[in-house]
Amino acid sequence: KASPTLPFALDGIERLFHSVIVHYENEVPVQIEERFVNAQIAPLYLQQDFTRTTAYAYLMDLAPLTVGEHVVEAIHATSAECRLLGIKRNEACLMIRRRTWSAQGVVGCARLVYPGSRYPRYFWCSSFTFLPVCAPSCDNFSRAFAKNELSRENLNFYNILI
Repeated sequence: KASPTLPFALDGIERLFHSVIVHYENEVPVQIEERFVNAQIAPLYLQQDFTRTTAYAYLMDLAPLTVGEHVVEAIHATSAECRLLGIKRNEACLMIRRRTWSAQGVVGCARLVYPGSRYPRYFWCSSFTFLPVCAPSCDNFSRAFAKNELSRENLNFYNILI
């Protein structure tokens, strides 16, 4: 049954798997990935070796993403997250809460925490396109996106849908 501590409500999912994975680059922790996965869609999720593949890659192979919802926030990590990331308690972090769907339904949700000092001011995604939920003018954004006139400098990501 879904817990009130989940990053997103996962109503209607009877059984969830939970994982917490710390990602490293050159032996430096760069991301905490806390993930809740629909056990009906990914019954072998907890049996995977996530030192050989990422949870995201495994889930994309199993149940390709059809819709995704992202919420991006600036946060201070919890004490436990600071220890896992090797950062000071007052360091700013980027948190992305992500919920994904496939043709079979809700695949799950994730809470991704990145230390702010270890990343540039933009992020890059090669497998799909991020589209901001815009304010105040989605029409202007849509026209600029269609003409490929957007730059990393002029995009503000708040709620992001793909």
